Order: sequence, then C-alpha cells, then structure tokens
Amino acid sequence: MNSPVGQKKIGAVKFLYVSALGADSKSAVFYNKVKGETENDLKSIQFEYLGLFRPSLLLGNRSEFRFGEVIATILMKPLVWLKLAKNIRPIYDYQVAKAMVKKALASGSERVEVVLSGEMQDLSK
Repeated sequence: MNSPVGQKKIGAVKFLYVSALGADSKSAVFYNKVKGETENDLKSIQFEYLGLFRPSLLLGNRSEFRFGEVIATILMKPLVWLKLAKNIRPIYDYQVAKAMVKKALASGSERVEVVLSGEMQDLSK
C-alpha cells in the first residue's frame, strides 16, 4: 500500500510529492518530463489536497556521489545568500521538509497546489 493509489484506498486525503523545478510532461529533458508525467498521474487520483513541491537544486548530505550535482552545487551555492531569484537559488533539504510539514498541517482550499522553491524557503523560517 505504498503507492499513491494504495494510500488513497486506505483513507489518505492529502498527498505531498517532491517534484522538480522544471517538471513538465512535455519537456525535452528526460528528468523533468518524468517528474511532470508523475505530477499528472497524481492529479488524476483526486486527493483532497495534492502538494507538488518543486525545489531548485537540493543541498544536503547524500549517500551517493552524483558528479553533476557536485558541480552544480559549487556553481550555484553562492546564490543561497542572494535575495534575488528565490525560485532558482539552491535550497536545503531540511527547508523542503519544513515547508512540507507546514503545508500538510495547514487547512487550505486548493485541491492541487504547486509550491515553488522560493515559497518553501519562506515557509521554512
């Protein structure tokens, strides 16, 4: 019962999903396309609340080595301190988690909500 459909069958009314900043089912980038397709599939399940969290580059400890992410982190980490471009600057994993908890505990009127990286940074304060 770990699938979203299984969760709905046992009574889950909210589902929160960590997607990606460029999620789009029509994207030419495979990763973004798969994330967009997954979002579309989740929307069809009809939870009372579906939170689609789209962080930018995630910062934090990883158990596996990803060369591309190491390079991106080196290049993008200085943007963390800039107040401009909140939706594209890197975000820490704990900030995403805090934002998800706040949204999960809140009562909202939107059935499907896309939460971008900048809003997650604000919610995590």
